[in-house]
Amino acid sequence: MCGIAGQLAAPRRAIDEAALAAASELLAHRGPDDFAYLGWRDGHPLHPTRDPRTLAGAPLGLAHRRLSILDLSPAGRQPMIAGDGARAIVFNGEIYNYRELRAELERAGRRFATESDTEILLAAYSAWGDAAFARFTGMFALAILDLPARALVLARDPFGIKPYLRYGLSDHGDATLFAGIEQLPAATLLRVPLDDPSSGRPLRYWELPDGPLAALSFPEAAEELQRLFLESVALHLRSDVPVGSALSGGIDSSSIVAAIRALEGDALDQHAVSYIADDPALSEERFIEEAARAARVTLHRTSPREDELVADLERLIRVQGEPFGSTSIYAQHAVFRAAAGAGLKVMLDGQGADELLAGYRPHLSSTPGVSPAPPRGCRATPRRRCARAWSSTCFRPRSRAWRAAPPASRSSRPGSMRGPSRASTWRHLPFRAPPAATRCATF
Repeated sequence: MCGIAGQLAAPRRAIDEAALAAASELLAHRGPDDFAYLGWRDGHPLHPTRDPRTLAGAPLGLAHRRLSILDLSPAGRQPMIAGDGARAIVFNGEIYNYRELRAELERAGRRFATESDTEILLAAYSAWGDAAFARFTGMFALAILDLPARALVLARDPFGIKPYLRYGLSDHGDATLFAGIEQLPAATLLRVPLDDPSSGRPLRYWELPDGPLAALSFPEAAEELQRLFLESVALHLRSDVPVGSALSGGIDSSSIVAAIRALEGDALDQHAVSYIADDPALSEERFIEEAARAARVTLHRTSPREDELVADLERLIRVQGEPFGSTSIYAQHAVFRAAAGAGLKVMLDGQGADELLAGYRPHLSSTPGVSPAPPRGCRATPRRRCARAWSSTCFRPRSRAWRAAPPASRSSRPGSMRGPSRASTWRHLPFRAPPAATRCATF
């Protein structure tokens, strides 16, 4: 999680460098490791600077706050300028398939000076143009200054994981709660001409293919889901800093810690952080401990109190950066704070699993082959009993892979377990890396 900001002035006008510096300061919590600025003047070479006053008179300015994850050296600092000086980038997120893209670019004759994914991203754009964005497996919000095209290119990842001017409570198109402020939608780029900034128009660079149903049996579908899930977790583990997990005891986060153990073996000192409710009726500590024991995880617990929420509320609102619907988000805030205290800079989290796997009633699909009926053995059964059955049968070692889990998901209401039927047809979603293991960085 980094922070990016920028200004592009109207023709024959200059940016307000003090306002850009103030914006950078407001993003300091997102990137505590480093910061820099970049100004552009027509006909002048690009040079990063740590002094925003040097941007006075420039028609364009970019700012970056860095959370160092890959290539921790100063070589990975942003704004980053291409070797030929023709392009520059500020970037929030991570490109998980950067090693594969680097190998492809090297075979085409490209050479690299860093081990960062930022340099790969910039080189991929230089080589493939807008077509590069659909080839990135990851999450990103970025701005590329493309001098040969005389344009500033803004882009956001296909699922909108990273925010881009996102101030709304919900993520619907470009609308926000603020007059005159829009967000860049997911899977969208915006090419802004340097000479006529008002003429830029959003362009969708990727859409989920509406392909045919895949004729897979239930066991075949389970095997394919397992393969994609393990591939996704393996990609998300790429980091030059310690990686941990947020463990809630549910199927998604428990599957992640089990997958990490399967992929990394016994040599990994795996850590997870869990929120433990003080109310026994709400606490899921039992399931957390079962998952932690099964995956041989060092567990860190946090149990924030009501008075701590009151004391932290203003900071929570400030760092969240957008409205949120309930104080339950404070539990996750407390988990990330505990992770930072444990020396964990990157966290794998089970965000996205409910949307993909119909974890709650609103996520159920009318797609042929997906039934709203509960799976066998879970009809009208309290969720804790189902969760216990799952925890005892789900992930058992089978060489370096794992047995597929029963088709059930956890719900917040007893008797509302849901999952796919044993139909022979499942919709084929050709994701490169399912977002069920979305990475979240600590505040």
